[in-house]
Amino acid sequence: MTLWPQYIFLIFEIVLLVLKYIILKYSMTFSAYVSHRKFKKKEINKKLTVVQIVRFSNKIFKIIRISSCLIKSMTVKELLANRGYKSNLVIGIKNEANFFESHCWLEIQGELYTHNKNISKFKVIKKI
Repeated sequence: MTLWPQYIFLIFEIVLLVLKYIILKYSMTFSAYVSHRKFKKKEINKKLTVVQIVRFSNKIFKIIRISSCLIKSMTVKELLANRGYKSNLVIGIKNEANFFESHCWLEIQGELYTHNKNISKFKVIKKI
């Protein structure tokens, strides 16, 4: 059985969620933004695995040129939650040589999904 219909649906869902999180990012405070919706575990559809969802999402993010780690993480977190997978949004900061940087990533089933960034020097300040 082919999964193409699942991937086509996933493309539309990714694009809509990205638009949602872009709008929310510019219309509310950060704390309200990351906690505006409580992600509840559902049993909707587990035909696609976590790895398939994350890899495919990364391809779509490149095509539509999304670079914000927060928008990527929130989108993938909701995609996973809609399919019954649990994940944690992790927010970290680092301050080296008077250069402050923040980054967020997902922790999915004990593995880190980091958007190709080295997070070893980031101090975790919040897990959602």
